[in-house]
Amino acid sequence: FQGDPETDAVLMIGEIGGSAEEEAAAFVRDHVTKPVIGFICGQTAPPGRRMGHAGAIISGGSGTAAEKMAAMRRAGIRVVKSPAAMGETVARALASIRPVAARRTAGPVGKRVAMAKAEAPRAAAGRRRTPAKVARAGRGGKAGARRTARKSTGRG
Repeated sequence: FQGDPETDAVLMIGEIGGSAEEEAAAFVRDHVTKPVIGFICGQTAPPGRRMGHAGAIISGGSGTAAEKMAAMRRAGIRVVKSPAAMGETVARALASIRPVAARRTAGPVGKRVAMAKAEAPRAAAGRRRTPAKVARAGRGGKAGARRTARKSTGRG
């Protein structure tokens, strides 16, 4: 990714167990100048718990999420506690190295996210099936059933 001119930042997602993330952090520290944002899965897993495969077992105080996150931070990687924070963290990282390009890139995304959050309650309210909406639709509900019955018998 370091040599790719189309890559502005790198996202690193690791997991508990093993030492690959610490090795990757050391590589980033020594060879990568682009912003790296990292996340470790399994942060709340209890020690000794088998997750999805044999490599994802925390044993003997090694391979914990906390140790991996600390190694990543020491290497200069911006560590997030949730994958949901990755986009915002990438935008901030890019803004710190290229203010104009980052604003151009992050601006509309941030605006869309803000608009989506603002519109979510209204959109959800518009989808609720109130008795009046059910009746207007002519299906379901007592009023709609009565109207349909009247129309089919010629009394409506």
